[in-house]
Amino acid sequence: MTRSRFTSLTLLLATFALGVGSVALARAEEGTPAAEKQMATAPAEQPAVVEGEMVDMKCYVAMDMPGGGKHHECAVKCAKMGIPAGVVDKGGEVFTVLAPAGGLADLMGKTVRITGTKAQKSTAIIPEKVEVKEGDKWTEVKLPEGMM
Repeated sequence: MTRSRFTSLTLLLATFALGVGSVALARAEEGTPAAEKQMATAPAEQPAVVEGEMVDMKCYVAMDMPGGGKHHECAVKCAKMGIPAGVVDKGGEVFTVLAPAGGLADLMGKTVRITGTKAQKSTAIIPEKVEVKEGDKWTEVKLPEGMM
């Protein structure tokens, strides 16, 4: 592994760890007056529809690798290992899909449309419905139980 790949991977994992730690801290503080006040002023989740290419976030963020083409096999392996999945829309905005990546592995590199909710200050989406484009037609993807 090259030094820049190692550094990129380390930064990605550190960011993930900070997020997990923040969630744990927030859960520990639930029910306190400060937490209740913060929740009352927190931005509401917004309905959202995101359409674009499904990618694995590690390779896309760290090495600018798409989910398809020559990288497709790697993207599928990363998703099956639990690396978060994402969608890159036509404008280049990247949305992290907050669902187990293993259930999305077969969608790497494909054009997908995800209907769900996202927080105003986030580029993550919680899917309620996932569709894949096949030619000119959208087909809903049946995901494993407990994913949504």
